[in-house]
Amino acid sequence: MDVVGPLERDEENFSYILTIQCELTKYIEAYPMKTKSTKEVAEKFVNNFILRFGIPEIIATDRGTEFISTTFQEVCNLLHINKLTSTAYHHQSIGALENSHKSLGTYLRIQTDNHSGHWSKWIAYWCFAYNTSVHTETKFTPFELVFGKQANLPSNLTIHPEPIYNHESYPLN
Repeated sequence: MDVVGPLERDEENFSYILTIQCELTKYIEAYPMKTKSTKEVAEKFVNNFILRFGIPEIIATDRGTEFISTTFQEVCNLLHINKLTSTAYHHQSIGALENSHKSLGTYLRIQTDNHSGHWSKWIAYWCFAYNTSVHTETKFTPFELVFGKQANLPSNLTIHPEPIYNHESYPLN
């Protein structure tokens, strides 16, 4: 888990991005934020990540004040999350996430060249593009490793994939 920013404030007043990546599958989630306060980070983590994916057993963060605060540690304690903190100035310990930030930066630069002031609207698209691309380390897409199937992409609309499950697969007793 990491915070990117500050970025140029966009029209929605966002300046930061909270990024969370699964170390095993490389699946990434990113959420625009107005500040990087502990309160906002904790709210995004709980309301956007945990309520969607469940409580992780372990999270790794850098030594940002938003992560080493008593409040964030209390959130982790209440949820029984083992929080690991990287050593100062040693971002390699959360290297996969730092590498994805390079991809995010490139993507946002390309998109905001044409849509200045709207970078926060492109975050979900970047996540989808990242999560549906084959990862060099796993040889699978993060989406496939998390959801057990390949994502339906616009290019797939010309081919009608066979469903893995259909209505007849479920007993209706």
